[in-house]
Amino acid sequence: MLLPDDCLCSIFNFLYCRTDRGSFGLTCHSWLNIQNLRRRPLQFPCSFGIVDPSSLSQSCTDVNTFHFCRILTRFQHLEYLSLSGCTELTDSALNYLKPCGSRLQTLCLDCCFRISDYGISLVGDGCPSFTISLYRCNITDTGLEALANACLALRRVNLAYCPHISDSGLSAHSQGCCELQTIKISNCKGVTGVCLRGFSSTLVYVVADFCNLEPEGIMSIVSGVGLKFLNIAGLSCSNFRNGLEAIGNGFVAGLKTLGL
Repeated sequence: MLLPDDCLCSIFNFLYCRTDRGSFGLTCHSWLNIQNLRRRPLQFPCSFGIVDPSSLSQSCTDVNTFHFCRILTRFQHLEYLSLSGCTELTDSALNYLKPCGSRLQTLCLDCCFRISDYGISLVGDGCPSFTISLYRCNITDTGLEALANACLALRRVNLAYCPHISDSGLSAHSQGCCELQTIKISNCKGVTGVCLRGFSSTLVYVVADFCNLEPEGIMSIVSGVGLKFLNIAGLSCSNFRNGLEAIGNGFVAGLKTLGL
């Protein structure tokens, strides 16, 4: 009880065993407070089915707004937060992200089906610079534009299997997010690829398999001089040759990996 907090932090930092770190807070309230303050990643026991990634396992935890408020009150220095599979989470819960937004670096909202464009706008207001995953979410172009306008330093975004987005929403990211490095838009049928023209040279990783990519869209994608990884599997036969021709003409000299 007489040890100052900086000593307790040093002790905690030298604990490499997960069991020891988990037991640290059982000593007393002071030690529990140190454990809470040192917590950086937090992930709930939600998982996706191996055969069908869209199906949630029975171990999924229903985290609602009340739970979320208590969690962020306890852990105030999180850098990584995964709420993937928390299907009961609503927009209002994301209001509580604002106090810790400057520290949060990664937020996963995969399969959070009740999060709408309004909730995404709250995320943008609270987290100006981070990585976000919205796999199978119901976000639309409106939410994408709000995210791009608020998160100018967005680095990585996963929009795979988001059925309501199109070139219009993604174009806002090409105009505003000058530090974007990775974008995943797998199975986004409303995307032709033309929205990716003008992306910053920082963009190095693009996954656009099974989109409705057009030859002009593929040209737009490969116009980024920094591109190193590109997956455009599932191209229609009519666009396949034109797509390869655009890539083969040397527009992406730095390309290391091509997925067809």
